[in-house]
Amino acid sequence: MNERFQIKDQLLALQKLQELDLKIDSLKRKKAALPANLKAAQDAFNKVKSASELKQGAIGEIEKARKQTQAAIELNKERLERAGKKLEAVHNTQEFQAASKEFEQLRKLGISFDEQMKKTALEIDTVGKDRARLDEQLVGLKAELDARQTECDGHAGVIDAEVAVLMNDRRSLVPMIDAPVVLRYDRVRAARCGIGFVQAVGGRCGGCNMMIPPQLYNEIQKAGEIHSCPNCNRMLFVPPAPPQPDTAAAAADGAVPSESQNGK
Repeated sequence: MNERFQIKDQLLALQKLQELDLKIDSLKRKKAALPANLKAAQDAFNKVKSASELKQGAIGEIEKARKQTQAAIELNKERLERAGKKLEAVHNTQEFQAASKEFEQLRKLGISFDEQMKKTALEIDTVGKDRARLDEQLVGLKAELDARQTECDGHAGVIDAEVAVLMNDRRSLVPMIDAPVVLRYDRVRAARCGIGFVQAVGGRCGGCNMMIPPQLYNEIQKAGEIHSCPNCNRMLFVPPAPPQPDTAAAAADGAVPSESQNGK
């Protein structure tokens, strides 16, 4: 008889253990899902940051082209100066025409370089302003991301605290169950989506809904030992029947009042 009560106590402890584990699993899933709440803010920040970096790269390329154009301008000035001196030193018409042609070509090339420099300066200014706007957006997006990260960390801390309490409760329950039974429960739970201990009601397993052999179902009801479902291996228990109202009391409650009770 004592052994029977011991098994019943273990079944009760297993029931509480399963309830705790389901709560712990739910909290862990909730914590694992927290980073998803940051994704939108992180994606927005990364998108603008990438755009800003592209603008900075474009500025670098334009600046490189500007320096090359500036070098070409300096070289062209030197050549134009030499062409001007050559033009002043001509001795005949043929030399004058050749020198004039060279001078005019260099002069036009200089004008072209100047136009290119103006265009380059405008591009640098435009792209620079675009990058400045993006960087301004980044400040706001970073603040939003940091705020969400702080919120996420806060939620994670609350969940960790709740899990710690439940884990402490779990540790207090485990010694109430035979070690081999706990190992069996943990193994089945790991293989069966976190559920290793279920009710058997109406001859069916509450985990896989398969019919349990009648003889085994009778043994489960007796609670002489801990049985498992032949199909899914989950450990089974039959919940106690709800208390029935006392027949005599129910009849009395439903009786018609006597004449004396009615004051007649």
